[in-house]
Amino acid sequence: MPVFEFHIDVAVPAASLWGAIERETELMPKYAPEWFSSIEYHEGEGNKPGSVYSVHFGENLKDHTDNTSNFVKFKIITFDAEKRSVVLEALEGGYFHQYPSIHRWTHSYNVIEVDDSHSKLQVIADNDGKNDEDIKAALGQVQELMQVWIKVYLSHVEEESK
Repeated sequence: MPVFEFHIDVAVPAASLWGAIERETELMPKYAPEWFSSIEYHEGEGNKPGSVYSVHFGENLKDHTDNTSNFVKFKIITFDAEKRSVVLEALEGGYFHQYPSIHRWTHSYNVIEVDDSHSKLQVIADNDGKNDEDIKAALGQVQELMQVWIKVYLSHVEEESK
């Protein structure tokens, strides 16, 4: 199973970045509706393992999706606030519609403290893709969306601090 990892350097303390991840289902549609139009819970609530929710994509993601994959449904596998780590399993939508060779996809997000004012977001993607082009394209989307989310989050933090 291919496993890929990348890091995004973020100029905020690890506690702040983790706070954004803890609240991402609330904050994404509020501050970036053009990317993430809504979040819908199907089972559970909040950041509890076993909770299932869908992220519905906004206008800026229309070029990345077709009419059948304008959402992705996730299940929270683990959520560890102490370790600042979350594991999500994609259940349907998203990659599965766009890339037929991918049938299983899991994301792990880990916030790593660099120093008092910097952190890293470690993203690990584990999948069963058989087609290298599909995997590269899906990984590119994950990386782009995480960078968009962090940029939106950072701009919100800057506005709040004014």
